[in-house]
Amino acid sequence: MKDEDVHVESWFTTEINGEKYLLWYMRAKSIKRVFEVSQKLKHPIDKFHYDLMAEITAANIFAVPLIDIPRG
Repeated sequence: MKDEDVHVESWFTTEINGEKYLLWYMRAKSIKRVFEVSQKLKHPIDKFHYDLMAEITAANIFAVPLIDIPRG
């Protein structure tokens, strides 16, 4: 996360009306930079992370935060 300049990354599972969902939240200086840098990293956790993402996600969906108040 340090190499990618990620401040927070959280994964949640939830069920709504019988359907299971994965919610993945990341706060970083630049999401574009996260993906560019992370594809070049060779840490064991990076391989695990990309393998897991490929297994459980069909697409990346980007959202715009309505409220995002970091403690400064």
